[in-house]
Amino acid sequence: MLNSHPIAASMNNAKWAYATLVVPVIALSLAVYLPLASIAQRALGPMDPVTLFSTIVADPLYQRALVTTLEISLYVTICCLALGGLLAIFMVHVSARIELVILTLVVSSWWMSVLLRSFIWVVLLQRNGPISPFLQSIGIVAPGETLLFTKASVIIAMTHVLAPISILTRLSRFGGYRGPK
Repeated sequence: MLNSHPIAASMNNAKWAYATLVVPVIALSLAVYLPLASIAQRALGPMDPVTLFSTIVADPLYQRALVTTLEISLYVTICCLALGGLLAIFMVHVSARIELVILTLVVSSWWMSVLLRSFIWVVLLQRNGPISPFLQSIGIVAPGETLLFTKASVIIAMTHVLAPISILTRLSRFGGYRGPK
């Protein structure tokens, strides 16, 4: 018997393991490539691309989405530049031990998954989270309102995601990490 040999049995198991991956790979490929094919068909279809683009740009929904995207990206860029510059300058002028602590916090934040960071911001900014009651007590947010799913929360979360890149690149430019002595 061919399958009674341990090597043949292990090869048969490996073939079965690869065969079980076929269905998820096909499903994922369809989930990715079908929408891309639809977009390509619209872009290269019978309608002139300039006409298609002008109809998309003329739609108020797309105009509002574009303006909101540009507005949020501008705010996030300003926040990251300001935060990154100030923190990098501060890190250059403090002792090596404090710089190492700040650098550890920045790098650990950068290594954290975006999904985990987003979940943390959802927990912090929800109606019963620790930030909303504080802001309600000092009168910044009206009682019963939530910060979740607002422009401010998107700007805060995106700044949190992108600030480590700004801080680390500016730190290297302003004097770099000195290391413990």
